[in-house]
Amino acid sequence: MRKRDRGLLALLLLAACRPEEAPPPAALAEPSRSSFGTCSWRPGAEIPLWSDAVVGEIPFGQLGRTPHTRLYLTFDTDLAHELEVQGRRWSAAGSPTRAPGRYGSGLALDGKKPLAIPVPGDAALDVTPHAWTLELWVKPDELGPCSVLTLPGLLTLTCEASGLLVLRTPGGRDAEDVPRATTVKSAVPLAIGRWSHVGLVLDPRDTESLRLVVDGEARARELEGAVVAPADLAVVLGAGGPKRGLAGVVDELRLQARAANTDEFQAALEEPRPLERLRITPSGREPRELEVWFGVQRAPRIDGPEAWQLGELERAVADEHGLRRVDGAWRRIDACDPPVARTTQANVLIGDHRILLFGGETRDSHYRPMRNTDDTWLFDTVAETWERLPLDLAPAGRCHQAAAFSPEHGVVVLAGGFNIEDGTRRPFQDTWLFHVAERRWEHVEEADLPYGFSDDVVVYHPRLRRFVFVSGNQVRTFDPATRRWESVGPVRVVDEAGAARHSRPEPAMIGGYAPTTDEIVLFGGSRDPQDDTQFVDDVYVLDVEAARMTWLAPSTTGERPSPRVRSGFGWDAKRSRFVLFGGVRSQRSVRMDDLWSFDPATRRWSRHEASNTPTARGGYHGMEYDPELDRFFLLCGRHSHARFLADAWTLSLDERAPGRTRHVFDRSAFPERAWYADEETPGDSAVELRFRESADAVLWTEWTATPPDGERYLEVELTLRPGSQGEVPRVASMGFR
Repeated sequence: MRKRDRGLLALLLLAACRPEEAPPPAALAEPSRSSFGTCSWRPGAEIPLWSDAVVGEIPFGQLGRTPHTRLYLTFDTDLAHELEVQGRRWSAAGSPTRAPGRYGSGLALDGKKPLAIPVPGDAALDVTPHAWTLELWVKPDELGPCSVLTLPGLLTLTCEASGLLVLRTPGGRDAEDVPRATTVKSAVPLAIGRWSHVGLVLDPRDTESLRLVVDGEARARELEGAVVAPADLAVVLGAGGPKRGLAGVVDELRLQARAANTDEFQAALEEPRPLERLRITPSGREPRELEVWFGVQRAPRIDGPEAWQLGELERAVADEHGLRRVDGAWRRIDACDPPVARTTQANVLIGDHRILLFGGETRDSHYRPMRNTDDTWLFDTVAETWERLPLDLAPAGRCHQAAAFSPEHGVVVLAGGFNIEDGTRRPFQDTWLFHVAERRWEHVEEADLPYGFSDDVVVYHPRLRRFVFVSGNQVRTFDPATRRWESVGPVRVVDEAGAARHSRPEPAMIGGYAPTTDEIVLFGGSRDPQDDTQFVDDVYVLDVEAARMTWLAPSTTGERPSPRVRSGFGWDAKRSRFVLFGGVRSQRSVRMDDLWSFDPATRRWSRHEASNTPTARGGYHGMEYDPELDRFFLLCGRHSHARFLADAWTLSLDERAPGRTRHVFDRSAFPERAWYADEETPGDSAVELRFRESADAVLWTEWTATPPDGERYLEVELTLRPGSQGEVPRVASMGFR
């Protein structure tokens, strides 16, 4: 947060946290054995508000406590008190001293005496941790060689004279039980008098790697042998063994019982968005959500894309011609403790606002090694939270496999896929069921296939009460009642006139079941996944009972998405259409970020635009639609050959919904002028404006139809209503003149 914004935030926090009979501000600086409560941005991790902290010095970006946090220290109050109020029997050895920190206060280290903080196991987590993540801010007074911190028996972090950090785990052992240490050196150095964010990850289960991230730059190594992450350990800051300790200040220390992604560490370096929401939960009182503006307009007019982006835009996009309404609205979900980044995983909506996710090509968001993991997750579309299921039995780790859910049978079917960890593709021939009510996997041995298949379309056909697998023109069905596979066909491939076609659908098509036509719609595919000239944009519809696959000519479907595979693809039950986003052409090509819909009744594609579109991406076997929320959910994926994703995004796509933007003007930055808006409203489309003002940008007046003239800050809400024939309203510019 910029310095000039801190006084404003102090007012905001004090107003929210102060009880009815509040003490005078001077009393807030007195030491206390309690806290104001907690706060969180966006929402996100919980940050304690200490009563003896300078409340206004809590800027955007603090780490906070997540569900898997074992230890979180702000150093904004007495260290023993911070440990005590977290509800565990932690104790600190040494004489901790506070100093100015990255956020509020930090912990001063003299380089001589270590500070040890035991971290006992937490029975509330129900499982022994299989990975550890530790992160903190560091500002050295001098450089090494010195010890920065240790987790005895598990990790050591030292600093060289150059400022480069060295992370080492001594606990690895090979198959003959011979110790094998693993060492990683940072990509960038620390610097005297400068704050750096440091993240350490030990992940012996999923990525089997050791990772060190400094100021967002990651380095990693595969672990040499197995490492057992203990349930109990200690964090020792400063001196370790014969080395002197770090002299300087540390702040915001967090230890998690999970493996974090590098993009989570990079989030600590992010600037706030134009409008951030701060959720404050005062002790013993109801939570309160407050809006904090970082994108205040200090020019009298908004007349260019950069100025429009200083507001909050929903279903509206800006270019050199101004602001216009669009059909879609994306929103990134800031979910705490996401899985390790991955692509080509299986995911499927299983009812009750839950998405099941399994396996995939799994690795850190930014760095190798890649593994095919066997982890199973649930994503809650209402709470927007992740849960990893602790399962004793699961399919072997794999990728490039789809899954489908039968609400009538209460099961998900997963079959095929392959493992490619060592560069050799090993296909699977097994069939698995996930029993949703019991939250367990079952291997259906009698349903194993004669050969493996992958990158196939997998859907549930409710009228046939069977799962359908489509690979090219090869079609199979699986009956959960008989637990058997059956081949369909031979499947005839014809054109729209019924004439036979000699060409066949290519592998790796995108597809889904259309209830309105009782058909399976198929799109795209590739003759050679390593050659982007071999991808196709074919569209087929499959009638399973007739064993007929019909090719739709471009003249029928109109403009259509370009050739690709592995797009986000899902059925919009409210509007009876498929929605497609992104996709990929070959491993090393640029991914896509375009948005389309396909109406199986008219056989036509339509292209759409959306606000806040994610970066280009692919690697999907589905994009899940929650009908009660009327929203799609896109989980994980891949942005490029080197960039895996742990993102969660949600999309609303509605041609009739209005667009909205909000902006705040600081009228003290320019002379008093008259309000104007340069509008275009074709047909019966409309532009609506309303206003409110504030002296401090914290307390606002009621909304009015015309701009009030008195206070410093003016907030403007702009609504763009589409016309009955789809006309698009625009605003070329607005403000004061």
